[in-house]
Amino acid sequence: MGKVKTAAAGRRHRLRDAPLRVSFVLYMVVTAVAATVVCAVAINWMDEVRIELYNKYSALAEEIPGAGDGHMEYSPEDEALDNVLRALQALAIPLSYLGAIVLCAVIFYRRKLKRPIELLDAASQKIAENDLDFTVETPCGNELGRLCASFEKMRAALLMLNREHWAQMEERRRLNAAFAHDLRTPLTVLRGRACLLGAGLPPDSEAAADVRVMQTHIERLVRYADAMSSLQRMEDLEVRRVRVPLGELAAALRETAEILLAGRGVELVCGEGEADVDSEVVMQVCGNILSNSARYARARVEIELRAGAEGLSVSVTDDGGGFTKEGLEKAPAPFYKGEGSGSGHLGLGLNICDILCRRHNGRLCIENVPNGARVTAVFGRRQSK
Repeated sequence: MGKVKTAAAGRRHRLRDAPLRVSFVLYMVVTAVAATVVCAVAINWMDEVRIELYNKYSALAEEIPGAGDGHMEYSPEDEALDNVLRALQALAIPLSYLGAIVLCAVIFYRRKLKRPIELLDAASQKIAENDLDFTVETPCGNELGRLCASFEKMRAALLMLNREHWAQMEERRRLNAAFAHDLRTPLTVLRGRACLLGAGLPPDSEAAADVRVMQTHIERLVRYADAMSSLQRMEDLEVRRVRVPLGELAAALRETAEILLAGRGVELVCGEGEADVDSEVVMQVCGNILSNSARYARARVEIELRAGAEGLSVSVTDDGGGFTKEGLEKAPAPFYKGEGSGSGHLGLGLNICDILCRRHNGRLCIENVPNGARVTAVFGRRQSK
Protein backbone atom coordinates (compact mmCIF):
# COMPACT_ATOMS: atom_id res chain seq x y z
CA MET A 1 0.00 0.00 0.00
CA GLY A 2 2.83 2.32 0.87
CA LYS A 3 4.48 1.69 -2.49
CA VAL A 4 1.23 2.54 -4.28
CA LYS A 5 0.96 5.85 -2.38
CA THR A 6 4.59 6.65 -3.10
CA ALA A 7 4.12 5.94 -6.81
CA ALA A 8 0.99 8.13 -6.92
CA ALA A 9 2.80 10.94 -5.13
CA GLY A 10 5.69 10.62 -7.57
CA ARG A 11 3.32 10.89 -10.53
CA ARG A 12 1.72 14.00 -9.01
CA HIS A 13 5.14 15.59 -8.56
CA ARG A 14 6.10 14.75 -12.13
CA LEU A 15 2.91 16.34 -13.41
CA ARG A 16 3.40 19.42 -11.22
CA ASP A 17 7.03 19.85 -12.29
CA ALA A 18 6.47 19.09 -15.99
CA PRO A 19 7.55 21.81 -18.47
CA LEU A 20 4.89 24.42 -19.19
CA ARG A 21 4.53 23.43 -22.85
CA VAL A 22 3.93 19.78 -21.86
CA SER A 23 1.44 20.82 -19.20
CA PHE A 24 -0.38 23.11 -21.61
CA VAL A 25 -0.68 20.35 -24.24
CA LEU A 26 -1.96 17.95 -21.57
CA TYR A 27 -4.53 20.49 -20.36
CA MET A 28 -5.68 21.10 -23.95
CA VAL A 29 -6.05 17.38 -24.66
CA VAL A 30 -8.05 16.80 -21.47
CA THR A 31 -10.34 19.77 -22.11
CA ALA A 32 -10.77 18.78 -25.78
CA VAL A 33 -11.84 15.29 -24.74
CA ALA A 34 -14.18 16.75 -22.11
CA ALA A 35 -15.61 19.19 -24.69
CA THR A 36 -16.19 16.36 -27.16
CA VAL A 37 -18.03 14.29 -24.54
CA VAL A 38 -20.14 17.23 -23.40
CA CYS A 39 -20.92 18.18 -27.00
CA ALA A 40 -21.94 14.61 -27.87
CA VAL A 41 -24.15 14.29 -24.78
CA ALA A 42 -25.79 17.67 -25.44
CA ILE A 43 -26.46 16.96 -29.12
CA ASN A 44 -27.81 13.49 -28.28
CA TRP A 45 -30.14 14.92 -25.64
CA MET A 46 -31.41 17.63 -28.01
CA ASP A 47 -31.95 15.00 -30.70
CA GLU A 48 -34.04 12.92 -28.29
CA VAL A 49 -36.16 15.96 -27.39
CA ARG A 50 -36.77 16.77 -31.05
CA ILE A 51 -37.57 13.12 -31.85
CA GLU A 52 -40.07 13.05 -29.00
CA LEU A 53 -41.74 16.18 -30.40
CA TYR A 54 -41.86 14.63 -33.84
CA ASN A 55 -43.30 11.33 -32.55
CA LYS A 56 -45.84 13.22 -30.46
CA TYR A 57 -47.27 15.07 -33.44
CA SER A 58 -47.05 12.00 -35.69
CA ALA A 59 -49.16 10.05 -33.20
CA LEU A 60 -51.70 12.89 -33.06
CA ALA A 61 -51.90 12.94 -36.86
CA GLU A 62 -52.68 9.20 -36.94
CA GLU A 63 -55.45 9.63 -34.38
CA ILE A 64 -57.15 12.46 -36.32
CA PRO A 65 -58.91 11.35 -39.53
CA GLY A 66 -57.99 13.34 -42.63
CA ALA A 67 -54.69 14.70 -41.23
CA GLY A 68 -53.16 14.65 -44.68
CA ASP A 69 -49.73 13.06 -44.93
CA GLY A 70 -49.87 11.79 -41.37
CA HIS A 71 -48.16 14.81 -39.77
CA MET A 72 -49.56 17.81 -37.97
CA GLU A 73 -48.14 21.31 -37.65
CA TYR A 74 -46.35 22.06 -34.36
CA SER A 75 -47.93 24.42 -31.89
CA PRO A 76 -46.21 27.84 -31.66
CA GLU A 77 -44.53 26.90 -28.38
CA ASP A 78 -43.23 23.57 -29.68
CA GLU A 79 -42.20 25.21 -32.97
CA ALA A 80 -40.13 27.73 -31.05
CA LEU A 81 -38.61 24.93 -28.92
CA ASP A 82 -37.73 22.94 -32.03
CA ASN A 83 -36.07 25.98 -33.64
CA VAL A 84 -34.07 26.69 -30.50
CA LEU A 85 -32.89 23.09 -30.28
CA ARG A 86 -31.95 23.10 -33.96
CA ALA A 87 -29.90 26.29 -33.48
CA LEU A 88 -28.23 24.90 -30.36
CA GLN A 89 -27.30 21.74 -32.19
CA ALA A 90 -25.63 23.83 -34.89
CA LEU A 91 -23.75 25.87 -32.24
CA ALA A 92 -22.98 22.97 -29.92
CA ILE A 93 -19.58 22.14 -31.40
CA PRO A 94 -18.13 25.70 -31.55
CA LEU A 95 -19.60 26.64 -28.17
CA SER A 96 -18.29 23.47 -26.52
CA TYR A 97 -14.77 23.93 -27.82
CA LEU A 98 -14.74 27.67 -27.14
CA GLY A 99 -15.85 27.04 -23.58
CA ALA A 100 -13.22 24.33 -23.29
CA ILE A 101 -10.48 26.74 -24.44
CA VAL A 102 -11.57 29.39 -21.93
CA LEU A 103 -11.83 26.84 -19.14
CA CYS A 104 -8.41 25.42 -20.06
CA ALA A 105 -6.85 28.89 -19.96
CA VAL A 106 -8.42 29.71 -16.58
CA ILE A 107 -7.41 26.41 -14.98
CA PHE A 108 -3.91 26.50 -16.50
CA TYR A 109 -3.36 30.05 -15.22
CA ARG A 110 -4.65 29.32 -11.71
CA ARG A 111 -2.76 26.04 -11.31
CA LYS A 112 0.46 26.76 -13.20
CA LEU A 113 1.04 30.52 -13.53
CA LYS A 114 -0.76 32.47 -10.81
CA ARG A 115 1.33 31.49 -7.76
CA PRO A 116 4.79 31.86 -9.40
CA ILE A 117 3.81 35.21 -10.96
CA GLU A 118 2.56 36.52 -7.60
CA LEU A 119 5.79 35.40 -5.92
CA LEU A 120 7.98 37.01 -8.59
CA ASP A 121 5.96 40.24 -8.56
CA ALA A 122 6.18 40.54 -4.77
CA ALA A 123 9.92 39.75 -4.87
CA SER A 124 10.61 42.35 -7.57
CA GLN A 125 8.74 45.01 -5.59
CA LYS A 126 10.69 44.26 -2.42
CA ILE A 127 14.01 44.27 -4.30
CA ALA A 128 13.08 47.62 -5.90
CA GLU A 129 12.43 48.99 -2.38
CA ASN A 130 15.83 47.62 -1.27
CA ASP A 131 14.08 45.29 1.19
CA LEU A 132 16.00 42.02 0.98
CA ASP A 133 14.88 40.50 4.26
CA PHE A 134 12.59 37.84 2.73
CA THR A 135 12.77 34.55 0.86
CA VAL A 136 11.33 33.53 -2.50
CA GLU A 137 9.41 30.25 -2.38
CA THR A 138 9.95 27.71 -5.16
CA PRO A 139 6.39 26.45 -5.84
CA CYS A 140 7.25 23.90 -8.54
CA GLY A 141 10.06 22.51 -10.66
CA ASN A 142 9.09 23.87 -14.09
CA GLU A 143 10.45 26.95 -15.84
CA LEU A 144 8.68 29.40 -13.52
CA GLY A 145 9.79 27.44 -10.47
CA ARG A 146 13.39 27.61 -11.66
CA LEU A 147 12.92 31.36 -12.24
CA CYS A 148 11.71 31.72 -8.63
CA ALA A 149 14.79 29.80 -7.49
CA SER A 150 16.99 32.15 -9.55
CA PHE A 151 15.28 35.14 -7.93
CA GLU A 152 16.03 33.66 -4.52
CA LYS A 153 19.71 33.22 -5.44
CA MET A 154 19.83 36.81 -6.73
CA ARG A 155 18.16 38.10 -3.54
CA ALA A 156 20.64 36.21 -1.36
CA ALA A 157 23.57 37.53 -3.42
CA LEU A 158 22.28 41.11 -3.22
CA LEU A 159 21.76 40.78 0.52
CA MET A 160 25.32 39.52 0.98
CA LEU A 161 26.71 42.32 -1.21
CA ASN A 162 24.68 44.92 0.70
CA ARG A 163 25.95 43.62 4.02
CA GLU A 164 29.53 43.66 2.76
CA HIS A 165 29.02 47.18 1.40
CA TRP A 166 27.59 48.51 4.64
CA ALA A 167 30.31 46.78 6.62
CA GLN A 168 32.94 48.45 4.42
CA MET A 169 31.16 51.81 4.75
CA GLU A 170 31.03 51.46 8.52
CA GLU A 171 34.67 50.45 8.65
CA ARG A 172 35.63 53.43 6.50
CA ARG A 173 33.66 55.77 8.75
CA ARG A 174 35.34 54.37 11.85
CA LEU A 175 38.76 54.71 10.24
CA ASN A 176 38.03 58.30 9.21
CA ALA A 177 36.84 59.19 12.71
CA ALA A 178 39.84 57.49 14.32
CA PHE A 179 42.23 59.15 11.86
CA ALA A 180 40.78 62.61 12.49
CA HIS A 181 40.81 62.09 16.26
CA ASP A 182 44.34 60.69 16.45
CA LEU A 183 45.73 63.30 14.06
CA ARG A 184 44.37 66.25 16.04
CA THR A 185 46.58 65.70 19.11
CA PRO A 186 50.00 65.68 17.36
CA LEU A 187 48.90 68.60 15.18
CA THR A 188 47.98 70.60 18.27
CA VAL A 189 51.44 69.87 19.72
CA LEU A 190 53.14 70.85 16.45
CA ARG A 191 51.09 74.03 16.21
CA GLY A 192 52.09 75.06 19.75
CA ARG A 193 55.78 74.24 19.19
CA ALA A 194 55.83 76.13 15.93
CA CYS A 195 54.31 79.20 17.60
CA LEU A 196 56.92 79.08 20.40
CA LEU A 197 59.71 78.56 17.91
CA GLY A 198 58.53 81.43 15.71
CA ALA A 199 58.21 83.80 18.66
CA GLY A 200 61.89 83.33 19.55
CA LEU A 201 63.28 84.06 16.08
CA PRO A 202 63.94 87.38 14.34
CA PRO A 203 60.99 88.05 11.96
CA ASP A 204 63.25 88.61 8.94
CA SER A 205 65.42 85.57 9.43
CA GLU A 206 65.44 82.54 7.16
CA ALA A 207 64.54 80.29 10.08
CA ALA A 208 61.44 82.42 10.81
CA ALA A 209 60.34 82.04 7.16
CA ASP A 210 60.72 78.27 7.42
CA VAL A 211 58.66 78.27 10.60
CA ARG A 212 55.90 80.24 8.86
CA VAL A 213 55.85 77.66 6.05
CA MET A 214 55.56 74.92 8.67
CA GLN A 215 52.70 76.77 10.38
CA THR A 216 50.85 77.15 7.05
CA HIS A 217 50.99 73.42 6.33
CA ILE A 218 50.13 72.51 9.91
CA GLU A 219 47.00 74.68 9.63
CA ARG A 220 46.08 72.90 6.39
CA LEU A 221 46.37 69.53 8.12
CA VAL A 222 44.23 70.81 10.99
CA ARG A 223 41.55 71.89 8.53
CA TYR A 224 41.67 68.49 6.82
CA ALA A 225 41.19 66.71 10.16
CA ASP A 226 38.29 69.02 11.08
CA ALA A 227 36.73 68.49 7.66
CA MET A 228 36.85 64.71 8.01
CA SER A 229 35.14 64.96 11.39
CA SER A 230 32.49 67.22 9.88
CA LEU A 231 31.82 64.77 7.05
CA GLN A 232 31.42 61.96 9.59
CA ARG A 233 28.83 63.99 11.51
CA MET A 234 26.94 64.94 8.33
CA GLU A 235 26.52 61.31 7.25
CA ASP A 236 24.74 60.71 10.58
CA LEU A 237 22.65 63.90 10.38
CA GLU A 238 18.95 63.63 11.20
CA VAL A 239 16.71 65.89 9.10
CA ARG A 240 14.09 67.79 11.13
CA ARG A 241 11.43 69.20 8.84
CA VAL A 242 9.10 72.13 9.49
CA ARG A 243 6.83 74.17 7.24
CA VAL A 244 8.78 77.28 6.24
CA PRO A 245 7.48 80.11 3.99
CA LEU A 246 9.68 80.61 0.93
CA GLY A 247 9.82 84.34 1.66
CA GLU A 248 11.46 83.65 5.02
CA LEU A 249 14.13 81.46 3.42
CA ALA A 250 14.66 84.06 0.69
CA ALA A 251 15.26 86.83 3.24
CA ALA A 252 17.86 84.74 5.08
CA LEU A 253 19.57 83.82 1.81
CA ARG A 254 19.70 87.45 0.68
CA GLU A 255 21.35 88.46 3.93
CA THR A 256 23.96 85.69 3.61
CA ALA A 257 24.59 86.47 -0.07
CA GLU A 258 25.14 90.18 0.54
CA ILE A 259 27.79 89.36 3.15
CA LEU A 260 29.61 86.73 1.05
CA LEU A 261 29.30 88.63 -2.24
CA ALA A 262 30.18 92.12 -1.06
CA GLY A 263 30.56 94.50 -4.00
CA ARG A 264 28.73 92.25 -6.48
CA GLY A 265 25.10 92.33 -7.51
CA VAL A 266 22.66 89.85 -5.99
CA GLU A 267 19.35 89.13 -7.74
CA LEU A 268 16.88 86.95 -5.87
CA VAL A 269 13.78 85.36 -7.41
CA CYS A 270 11.36 83.68 -5.01
CA GLY A 271 8.23 81.69 -5.76
CA GLU A 272 5.07 81.45 -3.67
CA GLY A 273 4.14 78.99 -1.00
CA GLU A 274 5.87 76.98 1.72
CA ALA A 275 8.41 74.18 1.89
CA ASP A 276 8.57 71.22 4.27
CA VAL A 277 12.32 71.30 4.92
CA ASP A 278 15.01 71.46 7.57
CA SER A 279 15.88 75.16 7.35
CA GLU A 280 19.28 74.62 9.01
CA VAL A 281 20.25 72.10 6.32
CA VAL A 282 18.97 74.41 3.58
CA MET A 283 20.97 77.38 4.90
CA GLN A 284 24.13 75.30 5.31
CA VAL A 285 23.90 73.97 1.74
CA CYS A 286 23.09 77.38 0.27
CA GLY A 287 25.88 79.01 2.29
CA ASN A 288 28.41 76.57 0.83
CA ILE A 289 27.09 77.12 -2.70
CA LEU A 290 27.24 80.90 -2.27
CA SER A 291 30.77 80.65 -0.87
CA ASN A 292 31.76 78.67 -3.94
CA SER A 293 30.16 81.27 -6.23
CA ALA A 294 31.91 84.08 -4.35
CA ARG A 295 35.29 82.71 -5.42
CA TYR A 296 34.41 82.85 -9.12
CA ALA A 297 31.60 85.38 -9.70
CA ARG A 298 32.71 88.54 -11.48
CA ALA A 299 29.84 90.97 -11.03
CA ARG A 300 26.54 89.20 -10.49
CA VAL A 301 24.88 86.19 -8.79
CA GLU A 302 21.26 85.14 -9.22
CA ILE A 303 19.40 83.07 -6.60
CA GLU A 304 16.10 81.39 -7.39
CA LEU A 305 13.81 79.52 -4.95
CA ARG A 306 10.95 77.33 -6.16
CA ALA A 307 8.64 74.82 -4.45
CA GLY A 308 7.52 72.09 -6.85
CA ALA A 309 6.54 68.46 -7.12
CA GLU A 310 10.04 67.26 -6.13
CA GLY A 311 10.27 69.63 -3.17
CA LEU A 312 12.26 72.82 -2.67
CA SER A 313 14.87 73.76 -5.27
CA VAL A 314 17.42 76.54 -4.81
CA SER A 315 19.48 77.56 -7.85
CA VAL A 316 22.56 79.80 -7.65
CA THR A 317 23.84 81.14 -10.98
CA ASP A 318 27.07 83.15 -11.29
CA ASP A 319 28.91 84.81 -14.16
CA GLY A 320 32.30 83.33 -13.32
CA GLY A 321 32.92 81.48 -16.57
CA GLY A 322 31.56 78.05 -15.65
CA PHE A 323 33.02 74.69 -14.70
CA THR A 324 35.58 72.81 -16.71
CA LYS A 325 34.58 69.46 -18.22
CA GLU A 326 36.42 67.72 -15.38
CA GLY A 327 34.77 70.03 -12.84
CA LEU A 328 31.27 69.12 -14.02
CA GLU A 329 32.05 65.47 -13.28
CA LYS A 330 34.15 65.81 -10.12
CA ALA A 331 33.00 69.01 -8.38
CA PRO A 332 30.89 67.14 -5.75
CA ALA A 333 33.77 64.74 -5.00
CA PRO A 334 35.55 65.22 -1.67
CA PHE A 335 38.75 67.29 -1.75
CA TYR A 336 38.35 68.20 -5.43
CA LYS A 337 39.72 71.66 -6.12
CA GLY A 338 39.12 73.35 -9.45
CA GLU A 339 41.41 75.78 -11.19
CA GLY A 340 41.89 79.05 -9.37
CA SER A 341 40.41 77.82 -6.08
CA GLY A 342 43.50 78.66 -4.04
CA SER A 343 45.55 76.60 -1.60
CA GLY A 344 43.33 77.48 1.36
CA HIS A 345 40.32 75.82 -0.28
CA LEU A 346 39.86 72.19 0.81
CA GLY A 347 37.45 71.21 -1.96
CA LEU A 348 34.71 70.06 0.42
CA GLY A 349 32.02 72.72 -0.07
CA LEU A 350 30.08 71.05 -2.86
CA ASN A 351 30.75 67.61 -1.41
CA ILE A 352 29.09 68.73 1.83
CA CYS A 353 26.17 70.10 -0.21
CA ASP A 354 25.82 66.77 -2.04
CA ILE A 355 25.80 64.80 1.23
CA LEU A 356 23.23 67.09 2.88
CA CYS A 357 20.95 67.12 -0.18
CA ARG A 358 20.94 63.31 -0.29
CA ARG A 359 20.23 63.20 3.45
CA HIS A 360 17.25 65.45 2.66
CA ASN A 361 15.97 63.01 -0.05
CA GLY A 362 17.22 65.35 -2.76
CA ARG A 363 20.20 65.86 -5.02
CA LEU A 364 22.77 68.39 -6.19
CA CYS A 365 22.85 69.41 -9.86
CA ILE A 366 25.83 71.18 -11.44
CA GLU A 367 25.72 72.66 -14.95
CA ASN A 368 27.14 75.39 -17.13
CA VAL A 369 25.01 78.22 -18.51
CA PRO A 370 25.98 80.92 -21.03
CA ASN A 371 28.90 82.87 -19.48
CA GLY A 372 28.59 81.19 -16.12
CA ALA A 373 27.68 78.22 -13.94
CA ARG A 374 24.59 77.09 -12.07
CA VAL A 375 24.39 74.91 -8.98
CA THR A 376 20.92 73.67 -7.98
CA ALA A 377 20.18 72.07 -4.64
CA VAL A 378 16.97 70.02 -4.50
CA PHE A 379 15.57 69.24 -1.05
CA GLY A 380 13.15 66.35 -1.56
CA ARG A 381 9.81 65.80 0.07
CA ARG A 382 9.25 63.57 3.06
CA GLN A 383 9.17 59.92 1.97
CA SER A 384 5.86 58.18 2.60
CA LYS A 385 6.09 55.10 4.80
